[in-house]
Amino acid sequence: MSESDHDSHGTPPSGPVVGAVLALVLAYAGSLALGLPQRGTEIIVSAAHHGEEHHDEEHHDDEHHDEAHGTDDHGEEAHAEDHSAADRDGDEHDGDDHDADEHEEHADDHDASHGHDGDHDGDHGDDHGHGDTHAAGAAPPLWTVTPFVLLLLSIAVLPLIPATEHWWESNLNRFRVAMGLGLITLCYYGFMHGSPIESHWPAHGVVEPSSSALDVGFVRTVLENAVLAEFIPFIVLLFSLYTISGGIRISGDLQANPMTNAIFMGAGGILASFIGTTGAAMLLIRPLLETNQERKHVVHTVVFFIFIVCNCGGCLLPIGDPPLFLGYLRGVDFFWTLELWRPWLMCNGLLLLAYLLLDNLYYYPRETEADITRDLKNIRYMKYEGRERPAAARRRRRRRAARPVEDHPRDHLAPVDVPSRSRAARPVEDHPRDHLAPVDVPARSRAALIGRPVALPRQHTRA
Repeated sequence: MSESDHDSHGTPPSGPVVGAVLALVLAYAGSLALGLPQRGTEIIVSAAHHGEEHHDEEHHDDEHHDEAHGTDDHGEEAHAEDHSAADRDGDEHDGDDHDADEHEEHADDHDASHGHDGDHDGDHGDDHGHGDTHAAGAAPPLWTVTPFVLLLLSIAVLPLIPATEHWWESNLNRFRVAMGLGLITLCYYGFMHGSPIESHWPAHGVVEPSSSALDVGFVRTVLENAVLAEFIPFIVLLFSLYTISGGIRISGDLQANPMTNAIFMGAGGILASFIGTTGAAMLLIRPLLETNQERKHVVHTVVFFIFIVCNCGGCLLPIGDPPLFLGYLRGVDFFWTLELWRPWLMCNGLLLLAYLLLDNLYYYPRETEADITRDLKNIRYMKYEGRERPAAARRRRRRRAARPVEDHPRDHLAPVDVPSRSRAARPVEDHPRDHLAPVDVPARSRAALIGRPVALPRQHTRA
């Protein structure tokens, strides 16, 4: 096995990564062309509306049937009474009784028709009142945003206070703060809110207030709207973008001038609408930091990167920004956000222009000549690679463990055959110390050495 084969096993090829990315892009484009992302929401909403209309029609038909049946009974009773009265009066009064009967029947029909019209008016009034109850009531008061404001202040202030900075680092403490503020909101809806509220899961509806002290229906509806209809879909989307972008690594060290950084930010602003602000930030922050590692003044570059890629860049599609995604879950058309391309272009264009002016005129001239020279010497072209899958890594380790010992590269060295005559004719090398140059010792030194025994090394003694 050669060294190139060993390196190929150590670093996975980039071909499967490119194929997987292209497959995802094609599948995404096909689903958008077929209208699949919003089809599920349309089916749920239409089914809910159809069920409500069918229920109202059945209720209305039952009321009309009862009214018609009551009118027929009333007519039959009137006709029987008229017939019995005519029999009692005799034949001599047939003409008069017939006129009276016709007059009474006409009056009864007139009264019945008036009663029927009044019932219809009452039905329409009931339907109108029922329609009013199928609309959400008044919004909560303004002070109910206090828990949300306190949560934002906790995120912004507690890490900066020396007494709470380490306490806030614990995820359990953060969960306690968020849970406590959430319970305050649920208590308001359970005990104080008195207007109907809208339900968004699994379909749109209106929940009416109950007469009990604790409105369990409101509490359940608020939890369903917050957790099932918004939080879980958003976390699933965020986790998908995080996983996909985290498996792709772009590395390289380009020249860290203002235009290069602006190109990074512009590309991230475009990608943010298609792979999300989280995915675009994870994909491009590493090559941006590697490119600017020789520079001293890079804080403003990261700040503008956050402005463009992590915030303002993802407004062209619902998967780019969480608020737009929540609007899509509420029924907003998937491609409606493409109409925001003019505000997107103006906002990101102004941010890029501000960065270019600030970096060109202030920060880049402050870099030392040594840093700029080192940046030019350490230029490396961009390359991308994918993270090796666990199954492929296990197979590679099993193949390496099962490789026989004789396959080691050192075992393939060809043996050198030395002739026996050459080995016999080779002279015996003298000891290296025998080749030392003689040292001229002065007479006084020689006289001083006379009488002193000199201890010669064992290997130099002669018999």
